[in-house]
Formats: sequence, C-alpha cells, structure tokens
Amino acid sequence: MTNKIFLALLLFLMGCSNAFAETPQQRLIRIANEKKLYESQVWLELLHYDGKESVVNRHSPFFLDRTSGYKNPKAEMFATIEAFFFKDRYDEEHAICMFPARFDYLLKNTGFSEKDLPKQYCRGYLEFKQKVPMDTVSIVFASENNMVPTSVMGHLFLKFEGKTADGKLREHAFSYFAIDAETTSPQFYYDVLVSSVDGMYILSPYVSKKSQYLYKEQRSIWEINLQMSEAQKDFLHKHVWELKEKLVGYSFVFHNCGTALVNLLKVPYDDLSFKQRKPFETPIDYVLYLQEQDKISQVVFVPSPEYELKMIRNNYSLTAFYQANQYIANGKEAELSPQEQYLTDVLLNYKLSKKKIDEETHTALYKEKILPKDIVQTHKEILQSKPSSKIYVGYKNYNKDAFVLKYMPVYQEISDVSPAQFDDYETKIFALDMVYDGKSYLNKLDLVQMRSIVDASVANDIFSKYAKVSFENALGERGFKVKPVLEAGAGLAYSFFNNKLKPYVLPKIGYRYDKINNFYISPEIGIIFKPKEEMKIIVSYDRFFNSKQNNRGYNEDFKVSATYDLSKRVDFNLTYHKYSGTTSKENDEVLLGLGYYF
Repeated sequence: MTNKIFLALLLFLMGCSNAFAETPQQRLIRIANEKKLYESQVWLELLHYDGKESVVNRHSPFFLDRTSGYKNPKAEMFATIEAFFFKDRYDEEHAICMFPARFDYLLKNTGFSEKDLPKQYCRGYLEFKQKVPMDTVSIVFASENNMVPTSVMGHLFLKFEGKTADGKLREHAFSYFAIDAETTSPQFYYDVLVSSVDGMYILSPYVSKKSQYLYKEQRSIWEINLQMSEAQKDFLHKHVWELKEKLVGYSFVFHNCGTALVNLLKVPYDDLSFKQRKPFETPIDYVLYLQEQDKISQVVFVPSPEYELKMIRNNYSLTAFYQANQYIANGKEAELSPQEQYLTDVLLNYKLSKKKIDEETHTALYKEKILPKDIVQTHKEILQSKPSSKIYVGYKNYNKDAFVLKYMPVYQEISDVSPAQFDDYETKIFALDMVYDGKSYLNKLDLVQMRSIVDASVANDIFSKYAKVSFENALGERGFKVKPVLEAGAGLAYSFFNNKLKPYVLPKIGYRYDKINNFYISPEIGIIFKPKEEMKIIVSYDRFFNSKQNNRGYNEDFKVSATYDLSKRVDFNLTYHKYSGTTSKENDEVLLGLGYYF
C-alpha cells in the first residue's frame, strides 16, 4: 500500500513538472521580457517608431499585432515571437521569412537556437538576396530642381551595389518618396506641408534613377559611400526586405526622404546619433551629420549634362559656345581642334539628354569624351555645403533705428555665398523677419520664396526663375499689418570672367492686397559680382508698374547687397536700398548684420 501511494505521488509530481515546463516559445518571451528588448532603440527603429507611434501605416501587414502593434512595441514583439512558432504557415507566409531582421535581432539578443523553431525555406528572401547584392552601400544625393516644388532641397536615397554569384554587377536604388509626388494638385501640396500623404520605399534598378535625375531632370548626383561592416550590411539587407512596398506616411516637414533614410540607417548603425537640432532638417543636413560621425568613406560625383557644361564654362568664350552650337545645328563635319571637339561633344550630349527617350537609349547616345590636357573641369563639393538654417541679427535704419531678427528654417538666400553650387539659388520656406524699434512686430513672412539666377551662356534653353508667396508690411509700416503678396517671373542670366560677373534680367508679375487689389509688372535687372570665393555683391534695380496705385510704399528699388563669409557658419551682410516713389520723406534704408548657419 505504501509503495502504491509513493508511486502515485511520483506520477503526480512528474505530471506537475510537465505541466509547468517552459515551452520554447514561453522561454523566448521570458528572456525578451526580462531584458526588456522591446524598449531597445534597435527594436524601435525596426518598427520605425517616431515618438509614440510608428510612421508605417497602422493597417499594414508590417504589424503582426493588428490592434496595437503600431503604438505598442511590446505587444508587437510578443506577437512576432508567437508568429515565429506558427506551424500552419510555411515559407513566404511565415513570419520568419517575412521579418528576417526581427528574427535575427531576437536570436542574437536572447541566445535562442533556431533548432527550437519551425524550419522554413525562405525562397523569396533568398532570391532577393541573390538578385540584390549589397557589397557596398551608398547614400545618393540628387541636387535640387527649382522647377519641381517637392525637390527644391534635393533628394536622398540608398544605392546597393554588388556582384551576383555568377559575377554580374548589379546596382539598385532604394528610395522613399510621396506616392503622388508628380501631381500638380494644390491639395497634395497642402497635405504634404501641413499633414501627411502616403509614402513608400521602392527598390528599383539604379540605372533608371540615374537616368531620371541626370537626363530627365538635369540634376547632378553625388554617390556617398558608407563605411559598413559585413554584419551591418547583412542586417540592413534583411530590413530592406521587410520594408519593401510598405505604406509609410510622408510629410515634407516631419518625415521626408532625409528623415526616412536616417531612420533606415539607424538599423545597421546602432551607434548613429541623430538628435534633431532644429524644427526642420534637410537632405544636406543629414549628409553633413554622417560626415561628422565618420560614416563616409568616399564621394563620387556624377554630373548632369547641364552641369558638365558649367564645369568647363571657364575654358571657353561665348563665341566658342556659339560656334559649337552651329556645328551641331548644321550637322557639318569640320576640322576641329581637340578643345573644340570636346566642347561640341559635351554640348551634343546635353542636347541628347533633353530628348524624351528611355534610360537605355540615353546611355547609348551619351557619347564618351576625351578630355584634352589643357581643359580644366571644376565642380563644387557637396560636403562643403553650409547647414540649411539661418538666424540673422542686425541693425536697420529707415525713419528710425531698429534691431532686426530674421529666422530662415530652410534653406538659403540669394545673397548667401555657397561653396557647393555654381549658380545662385534662393529657397526660403516659412522665413520670419522681425523688427524692434521701440516695439516688436512682424515685418515679413515668406511662406515660399524661390529664385534661381542660372548661367544661360552654355545653352539657350536655360532660364532663371522666381516665385514668391508672402505676407509683408508696406515700407515704413509698423505693427502686425502684413498683407498678402504673390509674385512669379522668368528671365535670363549670363556669366563672364570665370563666373565672377553675372548680369541678369528677371521680369516678374505680381499681386499685392492692401485695401485694394493691385496687380503689377516688375522688370528686375541686376548683376551678381563675385570678386573672391568668400564674397558676393548683388546690384539690382526694380521698377513697379501698378494696375491701380502704389500700395507697397515705393515704386522703385535700387539695391546693393554685399556678403562676406567669415567662416562656414558665419557671414556678414551689408545692404543698401534707395527707394523712389515712397509714401514718406525717407528714401534710404541701411541694413547690416551677422548671419549664423546651423
């Protein structure tokens, strides 16, 4: 009897032991919970959290916890672990194949073994890995295009390059953008600026992206190679597979191509620190941050056909450009010197690039050129760019002494001295101009102001452009009385003497409301003079022809502006205005101060 009782007790204890034994799934959850892996920065980056929520569409299959995965990283981790142990799903439908980066992260940080998990053959990911090799990873910066409002600050995307198993070189672009970026709908631009629209990460052949930017949009590109270990590249490769074609919210201000790229790079770079220093970061800012943190190994510059003309502009006279255009137009063979032949080839490539043909045809037509020994090619260094935000503090005298504070979150002024660009650009968004002359008030708010004074001497189809939407006080007005102003224009500019002197004409049409609706025409003429690399002087004259009457406080503005770079972050500016047709007795205004870039 005693033996029967003992045997029964032993069987009971064994049953309890089996009942309370930890399953592999429970053990993995316990370890992840004990280490609080769901709070780690890497896990949050894998889920693309921005604050308390993920920027990935909450209804996307990217989240395995359908209820709260987009806002609860712990719930998403436990749902992911549970999905790893599913035995009724196989290969491409299984979470191990869908989320290889999450799988890799959890295994490495829990010491868990794959042998306790369902064996999966992830055919889709293995094919992706073979077809999209990642021997090198680069950031590609495509320069700005003032003709396209959504690209005025340039664009960033990733380039993957490597050889397949059979030795073939493969290049792919991994880009994030707003899905309807090419629309002209005002509602789209409003949503992009104020709220958000659908965005997506897209993998495409690099040659297609290259053709789009270089030929169709005449935007040069800089391939910025990143220092990355094999383990980092492998982890990034897995996460790219997870993100492919998932909807991710796009916002021009809060989550753009630069933000998305940095969030992506935080996955392989666990030491990457990008603390937002200001309300708006631009693609250039992110490139400079990577340079500061020693992530860049080398930079390869690929000029657009238009930019290539500017690189050799200083080697030739306007007469030489005219003659080369005539050779191409007439289609006549001529005995040309190597220098003349080179210019003709560069011009021909530019003309071919303007044709609406596919990238393969572009590549075939884009003629190889032999650079003569005495021709010097020059280009600007993107890594020499200034930070894209600026604060200006200065003194102004018009009627009375005043202090001026300007804040320009984005991007540059026409008076800025740029070591990274040939031409003279201005792109301002939400720029504030405050004045204190006994009381403080807003003098001007530029919602959007874009200007490009572009050298047209290299080709006759290159135009300077101007557009502005702002709220402004009339000259001499004090207080918050800003009124709406809309302006647009297009003109021509030609450079001389090694790009040191650039006269331009820029006719504009405009509208201003202040008690009356006043439409006007304003033919602006000017000269940009660069006596030194660190100095720029602009002399301009504006004459306004009103449909009704002067409601801006003046009808003519003669302006001289001189800017001198004191350092990469600080410049000094002196500006003088001579007004005519003023509504007050004062005609002169002097403004001087310091600008700080950050």
